[in-house]
Amino acid sequence: MQAAAVGHAMATKVWAVCRESRQKMRKLLVRHAQSDWNVSGRWQGHADTPLSAHGRAQSVEAAKALTNSSGSTRSAQPLDMIFTSDLTRAKETSEIIAEILGVSTLIVDAGLRERAVGLWEGLTTAEINTQYPGDLSNRQYPPGWERDEDLLSRVLKSLRQIAKLAATRDRILIMSHTGVFYILDCYFNRKFVPIGNLCGREIHMEGNDMSLGKRIALIS
Repeated sequence: MQAAAVGHAMATKVWAVCRESRQKMRKLLVRHAQSDWNVSGRWQGHADTPLSAHGRAQSVEAAKALTNSSGSTRSAQPLDMIFTSDLTRAKETSEIIAEILGVSTLIVDAGLRERAVGLWEGLTTAEINTQYPGDLSNRQYPPGWERDEDLLSRVLKSLRQIAKLAATRDRILIMSHTGVFYILDCYFNRKFVPIGNLCGREIHMEGNDMSLGKRIALIS
């Protein structure tokens, strides 16, 4: 199966599952496309890094996968709304998808941004291990590092607000970052597994109740 077809098949399964029940609002929480610093392996945190050329191509592929999966017509959009982190790598990914799919409602929410990594911002893992020997393996984080409890608080606040704003919508895309997946996996007692660009999870919401669904991929 060709790469694009793999992404389309995965996305088709995602929306098929989402249509099985209307009792709970289904959303897709997805990591942004490849950024320039993803290519160089640098810790990004709140650094406002742009997408790479490949990342922009990934965003187009993801939009096409969502289009093919929805069974949409000219009168029906594959997505109802998109919510995105305010950081450029997430916002640009969302804007590309929104433009291709004709999604008019794109809401920027700083609560969805990546964890702040303080003095490690812009460094590679090798540079961190050289400049701060033993700190990473011992979980000794630098000044400016955003604590788990602070990260979780803002992420949950944003997700609950999204649930209210999108209470009557079924197909919602939320564009965010690796650190957000990490903290949600911890909160829901899931094992964190590193997540690729434009991969993510379903999120199920009903009122104030929230749970994580299966992992998904919008590109191969």
